[in-house]
Amino acid sequence: LERTFPGFREVTYSLFCKDLLSPGSCSVLGRIDGKIAGFGWLFEHNGIAPEASATLGFVFFREYHGRPEIMELAKRTVAWWFSRGYRILYGIMLKDNRAAISFAKRFGFKEVGELPAYFYSHKTDKLVPAIMIYISREGFAGEWS
Repeated sequence: LERTFPGFREVTYSLFCKDLLSPGSCSVLGRIDGKIAGFGWLFEHNGIAPEASATLGFVFFREYHGRPEIMELAKRTVAWWFSRGYRILYGIMLKDNRAAISFAKRFGFKEVGELPAYFYSHKTDKLVPAIMIYISREGFAGEWS
């Protein structure tokens, strides 16, 4: 879970509910074959529709990694968020999370750059770098139309 929630010492059910299922968050669960395959959420909302932005997060459970349905779930989720008035979505992930960075780039996210010493790692007791990405409503429409 440290790759999904870097900097958190412990991710508990109550922390998950407080942060991801709170009124300020916008969480979506994705299902494959009737089972929850992952979830996405928005936080750090700015602006007012149709000129709104937010930071997003996605998690797909390991058993679904590499399945083509994941790209379709992500596409529908992002399309739904854009239809709600978001113009741009940002993501920040650990620099060494190559699988997540590769997925985001295949999806159409663009890399903004590296954020040095951004997340705290409990494994190393040091700050570690992150990568910032984004996708705009227009870029998404061009990528997936």
